[in-house]
Order: sequence, then C-alpha cells, then structure tokens
Amino acid sequence: MEGMLYLFTYSERNRFSCMTAAAIPVDSSKFSGLRTIRPEDGWTEGPRLLRPANVLPVLRTMRVYPAEYLRLLHWRARPWLPISEKQVQALASRRYESASDASISLDTRADITLDFEQVRALVRERHDQLNFQLSLMLVFLGAMPFCVAGMLLLQYKNAFRHLQQYEQRLTFGVFVFHDLNDMTSAAQSKHIARQMEIKTQQRTKDALHSFHQELELGLRSALERLHDADLRKRVQDCLSVPLPDLEKMKQLGEEVKECLGHKMPEERLALLLESLKDLCSPEEFGTYQEQASMMLHKSGFRTAREFAVQTHTELKLRAKQAEEEAETAVSGPDTPATPSATVLIGEYKSLKPKQPG
Repeated sequence: MEGMLYLFTYSERNRFSCMTAAAIPVDSSKFSGLRTIRPEDGWTEGPRLLRPANVLPVLRTMRVYPAEYLRLLHWRARPWLPISEKQVQALASRRYESASDASISLDTRADITLDFEQVRALVRERHDQLNFQLSLMLVFLGAMPFCVAGMLLLQYKNAFRHLQQYEQRLTFGVFVFHDLNDMTSAAQSKHIARQMEIKTQQRTKDALHSFHQELELGLRSALERLHDADLRKRVQDCLSVPLPDLEKMKQLGEEVKECLGHKMPEERLALLLESLKDLCSPEEFGTYQEQASMMLHKSGFRTAREFAVQTHTELKLRAKQAEEEAETAVSGPDTPATPSATVLIGEYKSLKPKQPG
C-alpha cells in the first residue's frame, strides 16, 4: 500500500456524517471495487492531492444525528440550560461501523481532528454562493418593474406634452392601448385644419370690417350733397347707432349712388375726404388732400381710398382719446378748472398721427 486516504462526508439534510478510511494500493489491478478520487472533488487537509487516485474503501464510520440536534445548530435557536439527562439522550447520535476488507490493517498512528463548525461552513459555502446569486436575481427582478414603470411614465409625459401643443388631451389608458403615431398624425391634421379655418375667418372678418368702414365713410361724405330729405334722414338714422347694420348701409349706399349719379374718381375721393373736415384742422385737411391726390395719380383710386379710410379711423381714435383725457382731467383732484390754451395746443399736437410718406 502506498498510503491511506480519509474521506469525510457530511449532510445536514440527510442528518448524517461518514468517515471513510481508504487504502491507496500500489497495483490497483489486483483489487475490485475501487473508487477514483479527484483533486476537484472537495477540500483537502494535509498533503495536496495532485492527480486522480484509485482507492479501496476499508472502513466506514457513520454517525446519524437526530433532527432536534441539528435544529439547535441554527443561529436563531436558543437552548434552555441546564439540559436534562432525557434531553441529552434525545440529542445523542447513533454510530455505525462497517469494514469492507478485513485483510487490510489500518494505520493505528493516524490522528484525525475535525472542527465541526468548519465542516459545516465548508458544506454551507456552495449553498451561500447560490443563495447570494438568487438574492441578486430577486433584487434585479424586483427593481425591473419600477424601472419599466419609470420609463413608461417618462414616455407618457413626453407624449402628453407633444400632443398638448395640438390641443389634444392624452390619457394614460389611450397611451397604453392605442397607436401614438396615428393619434399624433390625426392631431396634427386637425390642428392645421383648425388654424387654417381661424385664419380664413379672421380674413373674412377683416374684409367685412374694412368694407363696413368704407360704406360708413362713403355715406358720411355724401350727406352734405344729398338733396332728398327723406334719404338724408334715413342715412343719418343708420349712422347714428354705434354699430350700423351692414345690409342696411349697402342698400342706402346704392340709393345714394343712384341719387348722386356716377362720379369721377377725383369726385369720389373728394367725397371721402369730406368726412375728415370735422376731425382735423384746416391745415391738416389740406395736407391730407394733397397726399390723397398724389396717391390717386400715382397708384390709383384704390390706394387713395384706403389712405382716406385709414386716416378717418386714426382721426376718430384721436378724437376719442382727447375726449377721454379731457374727462379724466375734469374729474381729477389736482387738475385746474380751466386749462390754458398752450396746454390744449400741446395735447392736440401730441395726438396728431404721423403723416404717411
């Protein structure tokens, strides 16, 4: 024999430990029932096993532990001291020995010392590694729903802000169960159509407002030349309301045109400018006449007419502002009862609109 090899097996699940004494034969071909031991099979104490070895089990010593004894090994267990004799007997292990080959004599000088806690730690080491890996996996799986929920909420927030630009409200249920691309395309199309509709309505409104002002200005300028008392009264009644009716103004405009007859562009422009006399000084009126006449010869009647309408609007606004400031000055506590002529002239000049070039 080359020597002896001692194998120790321990299992808390099966509640036993086993010490096997195995002989290493010089010629393994002479024996049957050999077992191959490899260096990677387990922990070794003493000289290292450098290569696989064929051994012959000679003697087995097995201890069977009671379940109560193994439960006391748990770190949460709290034994009640002192332990009675009956409890000691219940915690005692049973020992069994068996020899496989009585012709082989054991080394009586062999001395083996086992640290039971170290054996349990070595057995538990592999399980601890597996438990650690499982713990990491559980932590990862537990954190994954929160990460997915956070990413989903972030995408929902971005989609909500994007659709809000198109006046489209996005609920979380619609975000989860519907196609956002189709919804975004539909919202963009609706938004563009709505904007175009608003612009069309605004252009129509501006055109109606401009036409309304033109009719009002034409009727006011024609009042001085109307000889029909009944028509003059109807025109005055129509223009006396804050917002004259457009259809009624169009009808009166046709009647006034028939009454006055067809006029040349210069005469029509002169009629439009007549309405500015009550809103400005004679010097300003002469300036406006010259500018309108120049526009008529250079750009045509349309441009001159737009200038007259715009000037009439600005002068009306100036008169209204002057009236409001006069009322404010009269009601103010620190304003003198009779303002000087210099102050009135200064206020009049400050309200004078810019002359178009």
